[in-house]
Amino acid sequence: MTQPAHFTVLDTHYSAERVRAHAAAYRGRAARLHIIALDPTLLPGVHRMPCADPSVTLDRVSSTLAALVPELSARLDALHLEGIAHEGAGWMRTLSKLCATGARLHVDDLTPAQVKGFHDAGFRFDAAGTLAEFTGRRPQPPQGAPLERRAIVLGAGLAGCAASERLAARGWQVTLVEQHALPAQEASGNLAGIFMPLLAKDDNIPARLTRAAFLYALRYWDHLGRDFLGARCGVLQVARDAAHARVQREIAAHWRYPPDYARWLERDEASAVLGHAAPDGGWLFPRAGWARPSSVCAAMLDACGSRLERRFGIGPSTIERSEDGWRVLDAARGV
Repeated sequence: MTQPAHFTVLDTHYSAERVRAHAAAYRGRAARLHIIALDPTLLPGVHRMPCADPSVTLDRVSSTLAALVPELSARLDALHLEGIAHEGAGWMRTLSKLCATGARLHVDDLTPAQVKGFHDAGFRFDAAGTLAEFTGRRPQPPQGAPLERRAIVLGAGLAGCAASERLAARGWQVTLVEQHALPAQEASGNLAGIFMPLLAKDDNIPARLTRAAFLYALRYWDHLGRDFLGARCGVLQVARDAAHARVQREIAAHWRYPPDYARWLERDEASAVLGHAAPDGGWLFPRAGWARPSSVCAAMLDACGSRLERRFGIGPSTIERSEDGWRVLDAARGV
């Protein structure tokens, strides 16, 4: 029997012990184990956490279960939903649409409305009422046979190098194609770039996206264990004028960010940090800094090891579909 590609666990409580328990219980069920765990101690949003085991993906989510379920795109195989009596029952039918047939549900202390909601959504409980199985109400397509784990990545800028490293870490053989002789020669060719989040009072999409990317980048670089040119020296974003400063104070008062993430500084403190006049104050991002993109690319490519084949200096190229996959053609139409 072919091993499934993925096995996904949803847990309402994050702890390192629970992650280890899930890994021990479920890692052999599929090629990759994905654990999604609620963790209210983090900043809002999804936090991808690098794992020592490349076959395990861990997402810690700062959200309620009722708010998370409509946003999820996953095929759930095991659910550990303890302590959810306060979450209501309106999300259960939506949750059932994410579950694989035979998914196992572990619960405790459900309200009568929740027991009924799970039953109506297709879950069947044991006599103790703490374990249920999703029987499904409509047939689900079977998971396809595992694909050959080979990939072509076009372009050796930051995006291409990051994609190559993540694929290689997951066991893929990667061919990276670049028209130049070295990585990071075009859009990623700046001598330096600043890494820092954006802030917004309504926590809009740019604010959420840059927060997730910024925090993941810090964890990812630590996990990578390779040096690159740059520094986490902190970044001070000064207010443009008094009106802009008033808006920033409102953001600071509303969100009360952890001081190691973002801290609003008034004029005197901001000026002292900057070593120059900052008459309207500014935001200090203590863990932000700068990096040379080409050195970040080099570090990611080195981490790929033997799973990466570099095809650099081939000039302009095109990609086209072939009978058995894709192929890349250089300017002379050579493969």
